[in-house]
Amino acid sequence: MIVTILGSGSGKSDLDHHHAALLVAHEKATLLLDCGEGTSRQLLRNAIAPDTLDAIAISHLHPDHVTGLFMVLQNLYLNGRKKPLNIFLPERVEDVIAALNLFYLFPQRLSYEIRFSEMEEFSGQYPFVQCFPTSHMSGYQGFATAHGLTNECLSWGFVVRETRQLLYSGDVQSINEIKKYLPETDLLIIDAFHTSAEEILLLKDLVKGRVILNHGLSYALGRMFENRLETGYEIAHENKTYRL
Repeated sequence: MIVTILGSGSGKSDLDHHHAALLVAHEKATLLLDCGEGTSRQLLRNAIAPDTLDAIAISHLHPDHVTGLFMVLQNLYLNGRKKPLNIFLPERVEDVIAALNLFYLFPQRLSYEIRFSEMEEFSGQYPFVQCFPTSHMSGYQGFATAHGLTNECLSWGFVVRETRQLLYSGDVQSINEIKKYLPETDLLIIDAFHTSAEEILLLKDLVKGRVILNHGLSYALGRMFENRLETGYEIAHENKTYRL
């Protein structure tokens, strides 16, 4: 399994990072986990051919994790993709399809078929992937209910297994949401912005493999690592490849 970080930035745009995207080349399929702004350029930079991707999975519908999807789909079409593409969404599949129609990316007119599914179907189609719910979006539920909105406030993390195990947390509030997977994880790519600094510092004793701090660093964690990075941790670097 070959893992490439395409986007490692936080929710705030900056000149040095793209938004969330992780490319996973498994022996059975090539997956894109999240598709933030700039992903289409990153796929070009890494020479990913139009028919390479088998599936895209979006961990949650914050803009920094999904807004690159529109340009990725357009570029695949303009570059002649023919193979069907599976897209797994965290919620509101019909609304995302409506957004594609709004932006004139009519799925019926593309050169390839898009197969949209709810996230619960991901593991059924790709048994080497385990997706698990997280609480990252739950804080929006009260607002959505009060305003009569149909948001389901769902978010997901992913475990991908081949010979070794990758854990991509997506955005996560606490390591308690991923703790049961950590003892068997060879590569952890963890949200280091929303998770508390105190919990991040526990990871080196819980994960048997490497810990990659992704999605920016919280202020507190940045202060802790101001002079030197704690042993056992790496900062996510875009276009860096990990072989498992």
